[in-house]
Amino acid sequence: MKPIRRNYDIAGAFIMLSGLLYIPLFLLEGWSARTQGFLVFGLFFLVLGLLLRGRRRWLAYIAYVLTLIAMLVTLIAMGTSSIGAWWWMLIMILQVIGVFHLFRLLWAPKTEFEK
Repeated sequence: MKPIRRNYDIAGAFIMLSGLLYIPLFLLEGWSARTQGFLVFGLFFLVLGLLLRGRRRWLAYIAYVLTLIAMLVTLIAMGTSSIGAWWWMLIMILQVIGVFHLFRLLWAPKTEFEK
């Protein structure tokens, strides 16, 4: 497996994991409009991570920007949530790793695989 292909898979896996951690928030915080939003948010990032495994470069650009926005949402939620900061920090760490892999993928020099 070529390194570029592996970067798509790794970035997609970390974005999927961060999306999965948004989903059970309604169990930890109670069912409300806010947790319903996080449920939709989590499902969206779960699907986005799965689609990244298709190795579409245009989707990687979109995922990069959306994950940066999700990091801001996570940072805001960390300060306003009744859940401990450890949960939000875990989500943030997964998003940072996913963004790091997307950054390496998108701004690396072109290789034989991408020509």
